[in-house]
Amino acid sequence: IGAWTSLTLLNINDNNLSGTIPSEVGLLTSLTWFFAESNRFSGSVPTEMGLWKSCTFLRLQYNRLSGALPTEIGQWSNITDFRVAGNLFSGTLPSEIGSWTALTSFWISDNNIGGQILPSEIVDQWGDTIEDLTMYGNMFSGTIPTELGLFTKLDTLLVGGGMLLGGTLPSELGQLTLMNDLVVANTAISGTLPIEFSQMTSLRRFELYDNDLVGELLSELGLWTDLEVLTLEGNGLFGVVPSEIGQLVSLTSLNLQENQLNGTIPTEIGLLTSLIQLSTYQNSLSGTIPTELWLLSNLSFLEVNKNKLVGTLGTELGRMTSLTYLAVEFNMLSGTITSEIGLIKDLYKVFASDNEFVGTIPSEIWELSNLVVLGIDNNRLSGRLEGTELSRMTGLVSLDISNNQQFTGTLPTEVGLLTLLTWLDINRNGFTGSLPSEVGLLTGLVSFFVFGNNLTQSIPSELENLMELEMLRLHETDLSGSIPSSICNSDIVPLVTIDCDEVDCICCIEGVGLEPGDPCPGSG
Repeated sequence: IGAWTSLTLLNINDNNLSGTIPSEVGLLTSLTWFFAESNRFSGSVPTEMGLWKSCTFLRLQYNRLSGALPTEIGQWSNITDFRVAGNLFSGTLPSEIGSWTALTSFWISDNNIGGQILPSEIVDQWGDTIEDLTMYGNMFSGTIPTELGLFTKLDTLLVGGGMLLGGTLPSELGQLTLMNDLVVANTAISGTLPIEFSQMTSLRRFELYDNDLVGELLSELGLWTDLEVLTLEGNGLFGVVPSEIGQLVSLTSLNLQENQLNGTIPTEIGLLTSLIQLSTYQNSLSGTIPTELWLLSNLSFLEVNKNKLVGTLGTELGRMTSLTYLAVEFNMLSGTITSEIGLIKDLYKVFASDNEFVGTIPSEIWELSNLVVLGIDNNRLSGRLEGTELSRMTGLVSLDISNNQQFTGTLPTEVGLLTLLTWLDINRNGFTGSLPSEVGLLTGLVSFFVFGNNLTQSIPSELENLMELEMLRLHETDLSGSIPSSICNSDIVPLVTIDCDEVDCICCIEGVGLEPGDPCPGSG
């Protein structure tokens, strides 16, 4: 390869090449473009590559290269595009790269590079040609340099993810009016959102998640009318969600989860007609879910759980025909579960536990053939599980109707048709009769809870087929007989709770309420 001294462009992308990059590449002194991304190269970058005085584009991302970036690359005074993301580079950024005054793109994300993030000997020399700084997923420390506010052409800044960054968000970033993508995540950065950020009116993606930010949401964020993604989860933001959020008409994803926001969900949220994902999980939002929200026909993901919401899930819910994920658990919602939920044919996960819902499970819910998770536990629901309806839910992976107290009748034999189940919880209800032998067909079951019911007769021997069990809770029932020895002798010895006076078992413990008690006599 060293004989190709007149070569100006070498492209070996996506070839599954392995081994080290030979030092002879340094002889390619006319090379301006070197593309070797998405291979399996390992080892360090040869110092001889510093001889490429005309190098303009270098792309080595997504290999297995390691070691420190050699200081010799600082001789590339014409470099404009440098991409080494997705490798195993370590050490610190060589100060010599401060000579890259023509640089536009700098991709070094997902490595193990540490030290000061963009030290002054680098950032003070770079010009305003920089457009893209993608540095996420390294081990940098320090603070985000205020000098970045001078890079007037910067449109992408991605930092965080394992970095030991602290300090506050520099207000100078607000001068970057061409900024499209700003991501600062998984850092120790604190303080408030600078009001100057409202000047970044070209923003399309603004993600500041898992930091230590506090303060209120800026009402001025309504100026970001081109914004498509807003993620502020995992901070300490408080106050209300400003009504100006309704001005973000291009928004497709809004994530405010895990903060300390209060007040109500603003009705203006109904103006976000492009919204696909909405999460306000784990805040202190109160009031009702505004009817305007149910008009968001493109919404696919709705997560408003762990708040203080009241009111009902009205018939308007049926308008959200694009919805696939619905999480409203741990609120104070009441009334019945509307039958219109059956109109949302693509629903695959429903979490509605720990509310105050009453009435029966609408028959329409059993028509949702794509449903894989149904959690409606800890409510005040009543009625029976009908075998003909349950048999339609063959795609279910998790079914939890526990702690409603008022479900009655028998557990239908058709439960054996739900062969994909890994979680089945019917505890704390009023089920009677026997435990059907068909549960032995649920060979993928990991957790099975039936305690606190009025079940009688012998435990079916078919339980021996449940070799994946990790938890089996049968206490506080009138079941008798024995736990199959194969369960106790399996590779995964499960936690099994029973009533020791009624059931024989060699590996069980006495069930006391919801917590395990002492081992049964004779348990191993």
